[in-house]
Amino acid sequence: MRELVRRFNEGESGIALVQLALLAVVMMLFTAFAVDLGWFFLNANKIQRAADNAALAGVVYMPDQTSIALDRAGKVAEANGYLDGADGAALTIVPQPDGKKNQLEVTVTDTVETFFLRVIGRDTQTISRTGRAEYIRPLPMGSPVGRFGNDASDGSVDCSGPDPCFWANIHGPFTNTGMGDAYSSYCAYGQGWGGSNGSACAEGQDHRSSRGYVYGVQHVGGSLTVQIQNGSFEQGGDDGTRTGDNNSWCVGDVCEPGPSTRVRVYAPDPTPLTLDSSGILCSKTYPAIPAPADPVVYAWDTVCSIAAAPGLYAVEVEIVDDPATQADDAGLNRYSLRVGAGDSISALGDMAIYTNVTGNTEFFLAQVDDGYAGRTLNVELYDPGDAAAGVTNIIKLRSPDGTTWSGGCDVSIRPHGTTDFVSLTSIAPGSPCQIDATRPTNDYDGDWLRMEVDLPEAYSCTDCWWKIRYEYNDGGTPASTNDTTTWRAYISGSPVRLILGG
Repeated sequence: MRELVRRFNEGESGIALVQLALLAVVMMLFTAFAVDLGWFFLNANKIQRAADNAALAGVVYMPDQTSIALDRAGKVAEANGYLDGADGAALTIVPQPDGKKNQLEVTVTDTVETFFLRVIGRDTQTISRTGRAEYIRPLPMGSPVGRFGNDASDGSVDCSGPDPCFWANIHGPFTNTGMGDAYSSYCAYGQGWGGSNGSACAEGQDHRSSRGYVYGVQHVGGSLTVQIQNGSFEQGGDDGTRTGDNNSWCVGDVCEPGPSTRVRVYAPDPTPLTLDSSGILCSKTYPAIPAPADPVVYAWDTVCSIAAAPGLYAVEVEIVDDPATQADDAGLNRYSLRVGAGDSISALGDMAIYTNVTGNTEFFLAQVDDGYAGRTLNVELYDPGDAAAGVTNIIKLRSPDGTTWSGGCDVSIRPHGTTDFVSLTSIAPGSPCQIDATRPTNDYDGDWLRMEVDLPEAYSCTDCWWKIRYEYNDGGTPASTNDTTTWRAYISGSPVRLILGG
């Protein structure tokens, strides 16, 4: 500028004025570009938020209710100001992008008008942004078939095949948590009925008062039937055919039968563990009973039989608690659930079971489909493998291909009475992922054990069911063990999240 003034003073005013005019035009163009760039940036952020919100809203319905997922995503995009085909907006929704069953991708495109760029013939600008979301649903656990738990009247149970090979379990709230039920029992480890100090107890750190154990019924449509076998608490012991129920803790000469058990069936919900009371379809309560006479013949009782659309229906089994008499709220209830032909039933996220096995037995743990490739699978076992002292007890994690997982895993422990997991061992790739729970050297009574497995990016499977294998051996002879235990299986991370770079 000083040079222009100098030239003007030296008589070159004509040239300087031309240069000033050209400079002014350039500055105006840069200003126009800056204003429009800010406008584009503002709209791009708005479009990105719309794409992200739409993906998050729809993904919770994946993969079972894709049509609902598409509808919800479209409605949320519209609520954010982008209706497909209106005012230059376009919407593209892709379910299961790249084969990821639990993901949804939404692309929002919009055409915005410019301000100053019109002077150079640029009236509009097209902006497109993509959001991809993932929903980690509670993993199905325990059974891939239409029955959860053994059938006491069926002598043809095949533990090498699809049968669950355990009983479902729920304890009364004033039962010692150390007996194996981490969530239903109110009492802390070593306390309460079945513990060392009678009925008095402090609350255990894992006690869950908000709900019972939840099972998911994958219904194919038509008649939805849910049945339970031995839904009541029983007094007495085990005569060989019973499920192992007992409530033999008495006050003086009075032996209370135990608490009542309630079974509820809920309508489909994208987040099945919320258990919205407005969605209750059926409910039935089973009071405790005295010990039945021998021989015991267990019958299946129908909890629900209704016409229902396809979908995932939640079944909750919980204790109806009356804390006035603590002895009446103790005890152990083992039961089975089954559903109609074509349907399947699995626990959702966690389960309490009663194992009654001899020698080497495999249990269905969790279904982990290949949409979780690259993520971390967590398996948590509470109070596992209470074999007698000296009985060799090896617990192995089996992958869907039927072999013990050897891709590496980290094992940690949370001893009873503590709140944090601490490292126990790290198993390198090439070695079997297993836990030696042989007592008394490795006594995990009342403890949580966790196995963490990093699923490779190339992880793929057909039926995708992982298993837990118990190997009990007493001096070369297969050993029997009756044990109540609680298991969890989950994928690390927030249940609903955006996938960066999607």
